[in-house]
Amino acid sequence: MLRILTIITILPADISEIFLYGILIVYAIFLWRMILDAWNNEPTSRWGWILFIFYIPFIGPITYYFAKKRPRDRIDSKFKS
Repeated sequence: MLRILTIITILPADISEIFLYGILIVYAIFLWRMILDAWNNEPTSRWGWILFIFYIPFIGPITYYFAKKRPRDRIDSKFKS
């Protein structure tokens, strides 16, 4: 019985916390993907982009996505077809 009560106390209290945890998980995945993309595809400015992404929350990864990743994906898709 004590184990069930412990699990219940760990669960979020209401739907807003569930929504917040979901947003944080999506942001963490997006942040990790942008850092990995900068590491793999930016040989000259790798550390600059990684520091920018990591130390400026929310704005850094979004800026990297629109400035570097998205244009590169468009160019890659043109060469594949």
